[in-house]
Amino acid sequence: LGLSILGLHQVDGSLVAFTVNEASQGGTDLNGDGDAVDLVQHLFDASTGIVTNLGIATSPFFASQLDGDSLAFVVSESAEGNTDLNGDGDVFDHVPHVYDVSSGITHNLELALGGGTPQLVGNLLAFQVRESWQASTDLNGDGDVLDLILHVHDIGSGSTDNLGLQPGFGVSMSEDLVAFGVKENGLGVDLNADGDINDTVSHVYITSTGTTVNLAIAGATPLVDGTVAAWKVSETGQGSTDLNGDGDTHDIVWHVYDTVSGTTTNLGLATNPFQEALQDGRLAFFVLENQQGNADLNGDGDATDQVLHVYDANTQTINNFGLAAFSVVFNGSLAAVRVTESGQGGVDLNGDGDTNDLIVHVVDVVNNTAVNVGLTVFSLSSRIENGRLAFSVSETGEGKDLNGDGDVSDRVLFAYDASTGTAANLRLATSFSGFSLSGNHLSVGVNEASQGNEDLNGDADTDDSVMHLVRLSSPLSNVPVIESVDVGAELKSMTIQLNETDLDEALATDVANYRVRTSGGDGNGDGDLFN
Repeated sequence: LGLSILGLHQVDGSLVAFTVNEASQGGTDLNGDGDAVDLVQHLFDASTGIVTNLGIATSPFFASQLDGDSLAFVVSESAEGNTDLNGDGDVFDHVPHVYDVSSGITHNLELALGGGTPQLVGNLLAFQVRESWQASTDLNGDGDVLDLILHVHDIGSGSTDNLGLQPGFGVSMSEDLVAFGVKENGLGVDLNADGDINDTVSHVYITSTGTTVNLAIAGATPLVDGTVAAWKVSETGQGSTDLNGDGDTHDIVWHVYDTVSGTTTNLGLATNPFQEALQDGRLAFFVLENQQGNADLNGDGDATDQVLHVYDANTQTINNFGLAAFSVVFNGSLAAVRVTESGQGGVDLNGDGDTNDLIVHVVDVVNNTAVNVGLTVFSLSSRIENGRLAFSVSETGEGKDLNGDGDVSDRVLFAYDASTGTAANLRLATSFSGFSLSGNHLSVGVNEASQGNEDLNGDADTDDSVMHLVRLSSPLSNVPVIESVDVGAELKSMTIQLNETDLDEALATDVANYRVRTSGGDGNGDGDLFN
């Protein structure tokens, strides 16, 4: 685009939001304030090829947010020609703005931002306002101006609601609700009736009614999807209450709130502080056996594992899949996990003769089935899309050279298709830059040194990580391996030998891309023998 950018860029559909550095753009004043030292918000529409300069200087401390037809960004008063944007008489604040892509109109919310980056989901923008920066206004009625107060802006109506509460440890939201925890000591009020004011207590703001509900449970950082919010509740914080019936009060136990029923459900299961996902009203998480009354949840004879469970808020049922695992990737119907052989009763799950590996499994939570893919997984892609998952496989764990470079020390990229149960070896050694799955495409940084010391970007060395884009075929199939290439002595013919197994599979599953022709030596049917 010929524009010098600085900072993070955001992509949504055909739109790309980014800031242009005036100083690096030939010292050009892009916001008309008489200098060339600002970061100015721009928007590129790939469907039209048009770049729009919004002509407003952004704050370098907050990333822009792009969702559908709305772009939210934070403007620096001092960078915007020392302009007072929130009417408090100074020019030192950072003020949220919303740009409507369809109309091309930018709306100033006229409130001084405090805390983290605003969150944009659909037509809602949630952000915190710092009282001391908003003309020293007491926004929660507690008699001081020291707090950060949560506000929710409705882009459709143009109205902004002051929730009058100071959130703690993060805010999560959907278009149906905003979930957050409130610090009791900030209000001086016991919000969960446990006799102290030391907790962070779960609250939800319901967008359809504009009301805030105190759930009266000690939960800090929530997960949100649609009308469902999930919290890990501290037994200690909840008045030292035994929430999972194991006889102690030291656990963290899952609770789920649904705005449709207006009820909070205690799942009664002790979990770990991390590794969970909420999608389509289903919560995938791990239960700690030693904190669940030392229950053996995967039938391996001990109580030392963390075992995959899924709660379905639609049916209010919990399924234990009996897999001792780490790291869950979840799209609401499929979950991918790394199952530990030692935790699964010392079973060799990939047939390599040991029980020291982490093996990728894919779980269909709708049909309650699990598939052992049988490969030693190093890392999983961050998402499952179109029933497909990407993951890197440890050659050391498999004891095999998976990318044909003569060693067994690499992490090689695979793709898995749940509809066919096919795991395809893409024969690319991944680097620390990782890989990302989006639709039918995989972007991956390939490590030259691990890819047989091959110079992949033509710079005469082999110490780079080189970006590759992989298009996943449908149905998914392995990449055929070229075993040898022989050029005839007369330089008029060439023989390429493919791995027979791979070629047979390619011919059977991907006929559009692989064909075998024989025509008297004229391989491509153009009438000569010179290709």
